[in-house]
Amino acid sequence: MRSMRGKYKLTEFGFDYSGLKAYAGHLLEKDRLLKSSSGGAASHIAEQFIKKGGVVLGVGYADDFKSAEYYCVTTVDGLEKLKGSKYIPARKMIHVDGEYRSVYKVAEEYLADGKSVLYIGLGCDVGALRRYCEVNTVRDENLFTIELICVGTTLQEAHSMYIQETEARYHANIRKLNVRYKKEGWLPYIRIEFDDQRVFEAPFNESDLGIAFNILCRKSCSQCAYKGSSHVGDIAVGDYFRLGHDDDIYDENGVSILIEKTEKGRQLIESIAPDEFLLKEMDIRKALLENHRYYECSVDDIETGPILENLRTNGLRYAIEKYYAHLIPDSVKHGTKKKVVMWGTGNFFRRYYPLVDLLCDVNTVCDNNEANWGKVFQENILCISPEELCSKENVFVVIMIENRQAREMVEKQLETLGIYSFDYVLNWIKYASREMFD
Repeated sequence: MRSMRGKYKLTEFGFDYSGLKAYAGHLLEKDRLLKSSSGGAASHIAEQFIKKGGVVLGVGYADDFKSAEYYCVTTVDGLEKLKGSKYIPARKMIHVDGEYRSVYKVAEEYLADGKSVLYIGLGCDVGALRRYCEVNTVRDENLFTIELICVGTTLQEAHSMYIQETEARYHANIRKLNVRYKKEGWLPYIRIEFDDQRVFEAPFNESDLGIAFNILCRKSCSQCAYKGSSHVGDIAVGDYFRLGHDDDIYDENGVSILIEKTEKGRQLIESIAPDEFLLKEMDIRKALLENHRYYECSVDDIETGPILENLRTNGLRYAIEKYYAHLIPDSVKHGTKKKVVMWGTGNFFRRYYPLVDLLCDVNTVCDNNEANWGKVFQENILCISPEELCSKENVFVVIMIENRQAREMVEKQLETLGIYSFDYVLNWIKYASREMFD
């Protein structure tokens, strides 16, 4: 394999990346790939590590799913507990023999016994362990680390509130939670399985938890000390979302980016089994251009004080509704109250329906596709024909179509049908408010 190390020096990324190597890859077995968050790199490396007698320390959900904590894994089957993204900070504690102990102390004891330890966590998690080893003069020649490339974590209380509200809404306990469920390829869905066998699925970014992830990130994440040259893991692993679909390593079900920094990182890369995991070395500059989270922090541009106050007083869903209402000016109002009907059932509908639902009560969507008439979308949205739409009085149509040409055709069709109250969803949300449609 041709080496790409040392080809570039410090340029637009703000740090010298000439000592790094980049790879892209994914599991070859489809069923295993679908169960992973991205390409399955961290899980595969952890599996190879355990097969050689090592111990893995990684993060999984607590039994009630309201928090995350560290687990010590010594078997391949035990790695199931660690799979999947968590998006919340993990307690640095491990439950051992009926009591919680510091994950750093557990790592130290394994290292003192001569065991090889693989520690998987966010940059700040790995940095804290490195600092612990330094302060306590822990011999770390057998310590290997994987950093998960991070965009920031949701506030713990928002996540906990989401679990609480969801269980109350369904009157059932959660038995399985996956915030990176691959229902439609790599697009992340949230999937919740309840103890009464019911299942909830939705695009993650459209769920209350996904919205909380975007607006209630930890403030410290906007000033992360572990970006660019400050990464302290042996390798960093994350999603390679911006990989070109025409690249021969691309897979619609997920691809991992792996950035090797140290000699131990090279050893972890070399442990990958080629008959189980497809791996390709990438140009490091191209890989960084397409993975800016390796060197850029999340942006802190949201005033979270009022959101948190509403969260703590009235819950997460209320806080989200009030947040969106705050974004929408009250100065523009329709004089008459109308019944909202959406138009279009494609990807744009699935993406923006949750926001429309937050702003008004809506239970109908119109579509020209006869095959969709009578079907129910998003659990309670009935699809009707244009003819049925004409029979309704006092309606306002929100067009849920992204393509401009297709949208203009629908606008002309609505005018032909005698309906003149309509707008494109991204325009409509700028002035809509719940009071307009109560």
